[in-house]
Amino acid sequence: MLDYTPIVNLSAEHLPALKKMLSCPSTAPSIATQFGQSIPPFGAERLCVVDFVCTLVQQKNDLLSQRVDELEVPRLLLDLMQTYYMNSMLHAKIFGIFSEAMHSNIDYLVCSVSRRYNLWDSLPRTANWRKG
Repeated sequence: MLDYTPIVNLSAEHLPALKKMLSCPSTAPSIATQFGQSIPPFGAERLCVVDFVCTLVQQKNDLLSQRVDELEVPRLLLDLMQTYYMNSMLHAKIFGIFSEAMHSNIDYLVCSVSRRYNLWDSLPRTANWRKG
């Protein structure tokens, strides 16, 4: 068994609670969008959790990588991007996570997102989408 630093162990141990924080919408009143939809605000605390997850991914640590993958955090982040499609701060942070994974060859995240969640099949198609 590998001996990790206390901060890595604590981060891995509390990752389920952090995921739960991301999963639970804010209790603040919902905001009406220009399309007539009503969505709860994302909130600064949850944005900080996304930033922390980005930091965990950048560590390229086996234990943290395994926990992020087991808890299906990448799928949750993609769902948040879709729900909060107008939140550019959230999108920038999540883009940073996936960009880090792609540029650093973080296999667990790249494979997890592309294969397990069929990312490429679930992306929204726009009018100028090109196949192949």
